[in-house]
Amino acid sequence: RTADAHGRRLFVDRAQAVDADHAPAPLAYAWTVNAGGTLAGAASANAVFTCARVGISTLTVAVS
Repeated sequence: RTADAHGRRLFVDRAQAVDADHAPAPLAYAWTVNAGGTLAGAASANAVFTCARVGISTLTVAVS
């Protein structure tokens, strides 16, 4: 997703995460950002990225 977000907050979510084996443990989330801002709620399904500079930032999420 691309957005002009300098100085703004972006709300990101895990969109299509599915527990394929239906294990009893809940899904675990780990959001990361390469640069350009801060990330709140990095261990939750829904995180908030606050953009601090102009440029490209890459957000990723690992779901296990």
